[in-house]
Amino acid sequence: MEEWKLKQLRRRVAFGEKKYLYSENFPLISVDDNFCNMLGFSRTELFLHCRNKVKELIYPPDYPEVSRNIVTQIDSMGEYTCRYRMRRKDGTLIWVWESGVRKRDEEGREVIYNIVVDISNEENFRKDRDTMYDNIPGGVMTLLISESNFYIVEANRQCFDMFDTPEEEYLGSSGMYTFPEDLPNLRSYIVRMAANREPIDYEFRIHRGEEKETRWFRILGRYYEEEEDGCEYLCILVDISEEKKAEFQLKREKERYRIAVGLTANSLFEYNMESRKVRVYGGLRDSDYIPCIEDGFCGTWKEVFRQNRFLYPEDFRKFEKFFRQGERLEEEVRLLARNRQTGEKSYQWYNFEATKVWENNKISRIIGSVKHLGEKEGVEFRRRELMDIFIMQASKMFEIILRIHAETGKVMGFFSEQESFQELYPKGTLRTYIQETAEQYVHEDDRERFIRSLQLTHMKEILRFGDTEEVLFFRVRSHSSNVYRHKCFRYSYFGNDTNIIIVTMQDMHHLREEQIKEEKANRKILAEALYEAQSTTEMRRNFSSMIAREIRSPLEFIQTELQKQEGISENREELQRAASHMMDILEHMAEYERLERGQIHFQNKSFSMEDVLEKLMGKWKKRAKKCGMRIVSSMNLREKKYYGDVIHISQIVDNIIGNCLKSSRKGGEIYVWGTDEEGGEGINRFTMTFEDRGIPLEENFFGRVYPLDLETDRVVWDLATEKLGTTYSLIIARKLAEAMGGRLRLCQGEGTLNLIELNIPLQSVKGATGEAAITLSEKDEAAEVDLGKYSLLLVKEGEQENNLFAPLLKLNGAGVNIAYSVKEGVELWGSYPAGAFDAVLVEAGVSDMDYLEFAEMLRMQKKAGSGEIPIIVFADNPNPETVKAGMEMGINATLNDAMNMKRLKQVLDALCMK
Repeated sequence: MEEWKLKQLRRRVAFGEKKYLYSENFPLISVDDNFCNMLGFSRTELFLHCRNKVKELIYPPDYPEVSRNIVTQIDSMGEYTCRYRMRRKDGTLIWVWESGVRKRDEEGREVIYNIVVDISNEENFRKDRDTMYDNIPGGVMTLLISESNFYIVEANRQCFDMFDTPEEEYLGSSGMYTFPEDLPNLRSYIVRMAANREPIDYEFRIHRGEEKETRWFRILGRYYEEEEDGCEYLCILVDISEEKKAEFQLKREKERYRIAVGLTANSLFEYNMESRKVRVYGGLRDSDYIPCIEDGFCGTWKEVFRQNRFLYPEDFRKFEKFFRQGERLEEEVRLLARNRQTGEKSYQWYNFEATKVWENNKISRIIGSVKHLGEKEGVEFRRRELMDIFIMQASKMFEIILRIHAETGKVMGFFSEQESFQELYPKGTLRTYIQETAEQYVHEDDRERFIRSLQLTHMKEILRFGDTEEVLFFRVRSHSSNVYRHKCFRYSYFGNDTNIIIVTMQDMHHLREEQIKEEKANRKILAEALYEAQSTTEMRRNFSSMIAREIRSPLEFIQTELQKQEGISENREELQRAASHMMDILEHMAEYERLERGQIHFQNKSFSMEDVLEKLMGKWKKRAKKCGMRIVSSMNLREKKYYGDVIHISQIVDNIIGNCLKSSRKGGEIYVWGTDEEGGEGINRFTMTFEDRGIPLEENFFGRVYPLDLETDRVVWDLATEKLGTTYSLIIARKLAEAMGGRLRLCQGEGTLNLIELNIPLQSVKGATGEAAITLSEKDEAAEVDLGKYSLLLVKEGEQENNLFAPLLKLNGAGVNIAYSVKEGVELWGSYPAGAFDAVLVEAGVSDMDYLEFAEMLRMQKKAGSGEIPIIVFADNPNPETVKAGMEMGINATLNDAMNMKRLKQVLDALCMK
C-alpha cells in the first residue's frame, strides 16, 4: 500500500506489525513502532516485558484458544485470523484482530508476518448493545416508520415473551394484537412524531395470548438513523398493566376517600407498595397553602417524605412506629408548603391521617389525607424547637450548646446550669460569636486555630459526609476567671437535619492533661527504643568484626600447617578447601562492614560494558553447566563504553548470579536480560533482570527463605566449594548498587518465579565532555535532573523574592501547583481528585501554621490518599528532635537544602517507587 494511504489509515485505525518464529511459544523477532505505541511501550520495554515471547503479550485466558487457532489455520491454509485481548502498559485490556501469513525468511526459518488491529471500540459497542438489549426491563425493538405506517423490523426475546407470540409471526407486522380502537391513534402518533424526528412516548392496549388477556403497554423511542423506506427508531416497551389497574382503582375509590375525610382535606394521596409511586389528588378545598409533594414521585415510603425535605426532619420520628407495625396514623406534623399568592415556601402545620390497605395477606397500598391547621404561633414553634435540642443534649452536661443555621450562619446559644435553660447570647451571626469569644476567652496560642476551625465553611466541609462528628480541644477561660482550662468542642449536624449544626463545649481539663502527659511519655519511650535499636545495631556490627578477627588467625595457621604437611593427611585437600571457604566468608563479612561504614572507594575508568558482560556470562555458563544447570542470557545495549568501576559492577553481577545458581535445583534455568536507556546529560540507566525458580525470595529481609533443616547441607557445601565458590550475598549486591547510586529490587512473579532487577546509572563515554574521568560520587547540585514523572504540591511562604525553588522544580520538568499558605495548601489538596499529586513539599518557614501541625491536618483529611501521600519538609539545619517530631506527625523526609535537585529526586524515587 502506498505510504500516503497508510498515513490516512493510521489516523483512523490503531494497528501495528510484528514478526515471530512459528515454533513453541512463538519467539518474537521484531515489532514496528506502531505496535509499540498501540500498547504504550517503548521497543526496549516491550521486549523486556514479554521476554521475547509472543505468548507473554496475549491475555492468559485467551492464549490456549489463540494458539490452537493459529496452528490449525496455518497448517491447513498457511494463513490465519483471530481475535483476542492484549494488556497495555497501563494495565488496561484491549481487543485486537490479528491476520498473519507463514513465510520462510532468508535463513530458511518458518516466520509468521502479521498485522494487529485495535478493535476495542467495536467490541465494547457490541458488548454494550447486547448487554443493554438483554438487561433493560421490558422489551427492546427497532421500528421502521414510513410516511403512513410503522413496521417491527427487530426485537429482543423480552418483546416476544411480553406479547406471548413467536418471533416469525410478529416481525414485519405493524400492530398485531393491538386493540382496534387504539391502533389508529397509535399509528397516527408514531408517524407524526417520526416526521419531525421527535421522541415517542405512548400508552396502548393489546390482546395477549390465546385467552386474549388485556395488557397495557408503554412505548418509548428515539430516532436512530435514516433508511431508504423511511427512518428507524430504537424503542423500549414496558408493561404498565399493574400501574393502570391501580390508577383505575384509585379513581373508583376517590369519592369514597372524599366522604371518609368529610370533604375537608386539602389533598388525598395513595402510595403503591409494589411500584413505589405516590399519587396525589389535591384542590378538594381552597387553601392559601399547597403541600410541595410531587405527583408520581418514585421511591420508598421514607424517601417520599424526605424528598426535597417535604417533612420537617424533627417530625419524622412520629412515623417510625407506623412504618414498623402500625395500622393507622393520625398526627400533627409540619409539611413544606407553597403559598398560592406569593409562591414562597415554608413549613405549615397539617393534620396527617394515613392507613394501610392489605391484599392477599400483604400491604399493597397506603392511603390518606392532609388537612391544613393554620400557622402556629412563632413563640410556640421556637419553644418546641429549642426544647427538642435541650432534651437531646442536656443529659451530656455541656456548658454551652450552640444552634447554627447552616445556610445563613445565624446562631443562638444556651447553657444548662439548672433544670431549665435560657438564651446565653442574643440571636446573631456565627462570625461575630467566634470573633468575640476568641478575643475574650480563648488562649492566645489557640486563638487563630479556634477561629479557623469553627468557621461555617470549614465545618460544612468537614460534615459533608453526613454522620461525621468533629472533636477539637482549646484552652478557654470563663468570664469570671483568668485560669485557662482545656475544653472539648464538638460539632455535628442535628440528627438528620443538615440545615442545623449543633456545637457543644464540655470541660475536659483533667482528661486532656493526662492525655498530654501520656503523649509525652510515649515520645520518650520511642526515643529510648530508637536509641536502644541503634545501640544494638552497632553492637552486632562490632561483634561481627570481632568474630572475623578472631577466626582469621586460626584459619591462616591451619592453611600454613596443611601446606607444610602435604601428603601426610588423607583429608588434607578437603581440609584445605574448607579453610579456603571460611576465608572467603570472612572476606564477604569484611566487604559488608566496609560498605556499612562507607569505606568502599569506586574507580571511574572507561570500559566496554559488552566485553565485561560477555566475559561474566561466559564464566558463569561454564560453572552452571558443571552443576547441571543452564543460563540463558540476552543483552541489548545502546552504548559500547561507559565510565565506572568495572570491578564492583562485576562483583554485583557475580553475587546475584551465584546466589541464583546456589538457590536452584539441578536442571534449573536462570534467565538474564540486559539493556540500557538514555537518561540525559550523558547518564544512561543500565538494567539487568535475573529470573530463577529456586528458593523463594523474601523482599522484607532481602534474601532467600531458606529451610530451617537441610538434609543436603553437605551436598550444597560441596557444590559451593567445588563448582561455584563461596556463599553469594544479595545484601552485598544491594549495598554496592546503592553506593553507586542504583537500586536492587526483589519480587515474586507468577507461580515459583523469582525476579531480581538491577538498575545502575552510568555515564557514557560518548556523552562526556572530555576523556577525563568524571567521579560518580561528586555532588553537582546545579546539574539538571529529570523530574518530569512527578506532579508536586508545593506549600511556601508568600511570593518571596529571590526564591528560585519553584522555578527550579519546573525547569527540571516537574508539574508544580503552588500554595502560598498552609490554608491554601489544604484547599488545593481537597480540590484535586485522588492521585493528582505524587508528593507534597513544604517549606518550614510558612507563617500561618507550623509545618508539623499542617502534616497532622493533612493526614486527618477524609479524602482518599491523605494518609499515604509522601510529605517532604525543607528546613535549615534540622536537629534530631525536629526530625523525630516530624516522623510522629507523618512526615516522610526532612531535607536541609531545597536547591539540591539530585537529592530531592533520590528521595522522591525512594518514596514514590516510580
